[in-house]
Amino acid sequence: MPPVKLDKNGVFTVREWKSLTLVVATIYLLAGIVIISRFDLNSTRSYVNMLITVLCYLLFPAFVFRGKSFSRVDILRISQDGIYYYNRFITGWDNFHNAYVTNKMDVGSFQDKFELVLEYYRDDLLYQKKNRLTNTQDQSEEDIHAAIMYFNVNHLTVSAAGETPGGKEDKNANALSH
Repeated sequence: MPPVKLDKNGVFTVREWKSLTLVVATIYLLAGIVIISRFDLNSTRSYVNMLITVLCYLLFPAFVFRGKSFSRVDILRISQDGIYYYNRFITGWDNFHNAYVTNKMDVGSFQDKFELVLEYYRDDLLYQKKNRLTNTQDQSEEDIHAAIMYFNVNHLTVSAAGETPGGKEDKNANALSH
């Protein structure tokens, strides 16, 4: 039994958390409407400046968050094939080396900036790819790491037995046993 929730195809996916992004979009929209309604419409110059400011700082983010809430794009997909970031293949399990989550700290910032760091081999060189995780995703960083380790261990177990997930013999099985 996997330690994380997989979908019906045996894939772990990370998407935007729909209800949270809708709540954030609603808050921005309501704040913009309240601020616009509080200004005196007789003063044209200040009204135009205020309208531009509200559009930039409140209404634009409201529509961005609304769009994110209805997006069905996978931020991260982890399966028997490997790891995908925004539907772009990063690495398969044969080339996978390590994964960990870091919190990139900026001076003077209180915002979390989690990154999923993937280490993998390509052309006999070890590469490191940092993938930004959003603050509104529907899976925790711990679950993401657990899913990666689950699929990696299952891949190593199947490979050590000399079989691939498709049931064919693995040519690299002998290399793992030495």
